[in-house]
Amino acid sequence: MLSFHKRPFFAPHSSLVYPQPACAGWLRGAARYFLQFLSFSLLLYFLTAWPLLAEHTRRWRQSSYEEFLKGTAHGVAVRSDGRLELAPKFTLLADADASYLWSVRLDSKGTLYAAGGSPAKVFRFDSNAKPTAVFDSSDLSAQAIAFDAKGVLYVGTSPDGKVYKVSASGEKSVFFDPKTKYIWDLAFAPDGTLYVATGDKGQLFAVTPDGKGELLHSRSGV
Repeated sequence: MLSFHKRPFFAPHSSLVYPQPACAGWLRGAARYFLQFLSFSLLLYFLTAWPLLAEHTRRWRQSSYEEFLKGTAHGVAVRSDGRLELAPKFTLLADADASYLWSVRLDSKGTLYAAGGSPAKVFRFDSNAKPTAVFDSSDLSAQAIAFDAKGVLYVGTSPDGKVYKVSASGEKSVFFDPKTKYIWDLAFAPDGTLYVATGDKGQLFAVTPDGKGELLHSRSGV
């Protein structure tokens, strides 16, 4: 315990002075610092606690498709009946110099090809996803692509409505002309027959390896 004794003494000019203890100034400074720290702590507490006082925990339930559409889905897909499912994750595989791509196929070696426009182009992508144009046309779009058993590329264009055969050297020639606007899809059968789905007359053709076509089906307006 500290104890202090006040002993008066006379300083010059006959003034009566009581000496102050050496630690008194330190105690006053510490007290002032503590009060400042306490004031700052209280201010900080009220500033951070105020939003909690202004809000409270709320619960709500969403179960319909329309309700979920008001939000933004991240990583989930919303079904028409309101159920949620994990959504597919999209990863950029390659980027072609085209406004849009209509058809994507792999050849027998696993090389990726993509058809699009405009104008009509077909791209081949190497192992580094670098595109190379292997077919181009003045037509608006390359709508469909297919490969025969030998790996030869066939391209259907629109709205010119022709099927082109593209050689390994890149030379193209008209393989089949159905006299219609659109080539919607191409598919080879095991016997080498090329099936050509067209529009706007909704016609399906079977084309032999020498380019002769036979109408199998027709439906107007498709």
